[in-house]
Amino acid sequence: RTNPDGTEGNIVYMHLFIDPLPLQPCNPTLYLQADVNRYNGTNRCLLWKTFASKGLGVNAANHVNNTDIPSDC
Repeated sequence: RTNPDGTEGNIVYMHLFIDPLPLQPCNPTLYLQADVNRYNGTNRCLLWKTFASKGLGVNAANHVNNTDIPSDC
């Protein structure tokens, strides 16, 4: 079992990756651009559906959840 308070590289990496996410604006462009860069946008609609299922749809705003996805998805 992994100790989430550990200082191993994989734990530190995950904290540095996950902890700032709540500080980001309601715009998941980081992940969408990573998909474009690596997979030519193949997962765009899957990512939007996942974001929307968590309240981060295309019309989300600070403190206002949204479940809309782009019309072409």
